Amino acid sequence: MAATAAAEEEEEAAANIEYSKRLQSRLECVSELARFTQHCTQAVEGVLDALGWSAETHERPPDPIATCPFDANHRLPKSSLEKHVASCRLRKLEYSKEEEVGVMYFFLLIMYISLICNCFYLISLKVFFHLSVFARWLD
Repeated sequence: MAATAAAEEEEEAAANIEYSKRLQSRLECVSELARFTQHCTQAVEGVLDALGWSAETHERPPDPIATCPFDANHRLPKSSLEKHVASCRLRKLEYSKEEEVGVMYFFLLIMYISLICNCFYLISLKVFFHLSVFARWLD
């Protein structure tokens, strides 16, 4: 009987050690998720700061007025300047409206392809991260 009790105590001690290891692994995963969340929060705050927005107000400050470098009579919001400059440059090079639309369509198509590629890359990183965290969680 003493041998059986000792064996049961050993099994219980081994089970407690295994449970402690699993618990420690889960705590490490939670800690890793907390660091990831903090990193994401900092990234969002950086984007908001770059845009001149704040997380509290969710409002954009008024857009300053810019002057077109191709025609000083063209004054427009600074946020629209890049698109306008592309169009105005083509007009100054005497492209027709139809040709301008074709060039602009090509430019937008390239931008969308780039955006989609970046989104797929970010999604794949996020999926990989979650799979690695859950794989450790299941151990």
